Formats: sequence, structure tokens, C-alpha cells
Amino acid sequence: MGLISTGLFGAGCGDSVPVNPKPADGSNPHVSGTPQERIKNIEADTSLTPEERARRIAVVKERNHLK
Repeated sequence: MGLISTGLFGAGCGDSVPVNPKPADGSNPHVSGTPQERIKNIEADTSLTPEERARRIAVVKERNHLK
């Protein structure tokens, strides 16, 4: 039994693992739009309190190295 499992394990050795290139800053595929567009959308969202709006804008600016 050990010989069979060793053979199966050995069959997978040497397979290459694809390397994903590092995406450019501000290009998160899970977040749509540019940082400026996201800030405008947050400012236009009337369901947010002024505090929540300010917090979310601060997070977008911090994560995208904006002032």
C-alpha cells in the first residue's frame, strides 16, 4: 500500500506552478472603478452617515496612497 501511495505522490512532483504577475496599484479586480470614481460613489451614497462616508473615503485614500 505504501508503494502505491509513494508512486502516486511521485507522479505529481516536478509539475510547475504558474506564477501570477503582481497587479498594478489600484487595479483590484474585486473593486470596480478608479479610486476617484469610488470616492465619488461614496460621496453620492445617501444611505451612509457622514461619519461612515468619511471613514470609507479615508480607507480608499489610504489604500491607494492618495492625499
